[in-house]
Amino acid sequence: MTTAYTPASTKSVLGFTKGAMSKLNESRAQFDQYIQQQKNKIDQLDKRNATAYKEETDRIQKSMRDLKAIQRQRGLVGDKENEGIAQQKESLADKQRDVERQLANLHLEQKDVLKKLNGEY
Repeated sequence: MTTAYTPASTKSVLGFTKGAMSKLNESRAQFDQYIQQQKNKIDQLDKRNATAYKEETDRIQKSMRDLKAIQRQRGLVGDKENEGIAQQKESLADKQRDVERQLANLHLEQKDVLKKLNGEY
């Protein structure tokens, strides 16, 4: 039986020489380090994005509150307790139309009464 001579530095592990295994382990360590760096970058970007999102959301909500305050001040929207000026204006316009309609009916009735008194019917 013949056995091939293998020096100690080239003995194989799972079919790989010690030198190849060493290089694979070194490459794996570098790859793991690269992956960890990328994860750290992603985590930092995620934190920055979350912070920016929260700041932007807060800014928008503040702008919405300011807009509502301006609308209340101008009477475009009412509080639960008070009607807004625009709502009051609309209500008064409705009442005015009703009064004008009643006045027009009264004028028609007055004409009819005058015609009856003058004997035009």
